[in-house]
Amino acid sequence: MAEPSLLMVLVYALRHDDVAPGRTPFLWEVARGGSRGATQEIFAGQLRPAFFAGLYPNESGVGHLFCYDPASSPFRLARLAPSWVDRSARLSFWARRAIEASARRVEARRGHRGSASACTLAEIPTTRLPSFAFSERHLPWEDRASPRPGLLSILSALRLPWLHLGYPVIDQRTSFLTEAALSRMRASHRFVFLHYAQLDWAGHTHGPHGPEASAALEAIDRSLEAIWRHAQALWAEPRLLVFGDHGMVPVRAHVNVEQALDELPLRVGKDYVVFLDSTVARFWFHAERARALIVDRLEGLPHGHWLTASDLEALHLDGGKRENGEAFWLLDEGVVIMPSYFQRKVPPLGMHGYHPSVEANWGGLVTNDPYGPSGPIPLTDVFRLAFRLLGLESARVFP
Repeated sequence: MAEPSLLMVLVYALRHDDVAPGRTPFLWEVARGGSRGATQEIFAGQLRPAFFAGLYPNESGVGHLFCYDPASSPFRLARLAPSWVDRSARLSFWARRAIEASARRVEARRGHRGSASACTLAEIPTTRLPSFAFSERHLPWEDRASPRPGLLSILSALRLPWLHLGYPVIDQRTSFLTEAALSRMRASHRFVFLHYAQLDWAGHTHGPHGPEASAALEAIDRSLEAIWRHAQALWAEPRLLVFGDHGMVPVRAHVNVEQALDELPLRVGKDYVVFLDSTVARFWFHAERARALIVDRLEGLPHGHWLTASDLEALHLDGGKRENGEAFWLLDEGVVIMPSYFQRKVPPLGMHGYHPSVEANWGGLVTNDPYGPSGPIPLTDVFRLAFRLLGLESARVFP
């Protein structure tokens, strides 16, 4: 019997209800002969350790895109910027361009190939950049990417050929991925990974239910069909696993956390540090007075709540690295922080990163295996599912 080969596809922001006859006819047909389920996003911004290694944030050490780490921040050049730099559009543009180039060189010298490839300043205020570093610094197939071997490094150890076409080293546009997959896939590959991103981009900019998201989804569905037919021609026993690492929630309200903090008699950097992600404000406190004032102030804001000790345990954040967050104020479904360190002027119309129980935040999952999951599974379970589809469940790779 031929050994199975797996085409594993991440469709960034594929909602669990996106797979439908009128929207994704190819994926719907695969699901009819196989299985259709859902994935629940873990509470982290960087999700590769979850689906490539089965790790939660408190296990991988990888949390959101940026972590608090002034000692090893690659953005030290930003310390030379004047306090008013962001009030001048021209000066800010050139200063940030130089800071980003410098940070990319710093990360490359340190051997951080992942963050060097994906280096970004987002929209973090320039003078606050030196407080932060990248949470995920290594590429998924590197030994240093996670505390235990991930899918790609295990396949390498087993001498099974694989192909990775995705973030952060490959263009994730649908047209590019289609051409790259059709030209680079080989009969010898036991595993191919693709990462489509245009559905996510459309969802953030235009919302998950608009014509732009529908067009992006339809183009991905057509691309997947062409690539799957190619895989079937190449491989004796092809298997397919398509999943979204999260869904996309329509935005209905905004909360100005920055303004609320500015009203307090505290100084950012001296009394506390905050990172304003789109759906969560993460804090590090330098004084108990700051903690008390901030906790009290945000408790008075609508549409959010502080994560308790039991919340942290349930979300696999307890015992994690302090750099990823000391305290978390999480927003309700469909609400975003505005301005945040990712959107300071233009509000998004779609967002993810909410509590895993939010159903609109669930990703879709489709496989041609009739024994695949039929309900929601944690994103970390995708790792084990991939091994089963590869016929490697008996391999001695799990703890």
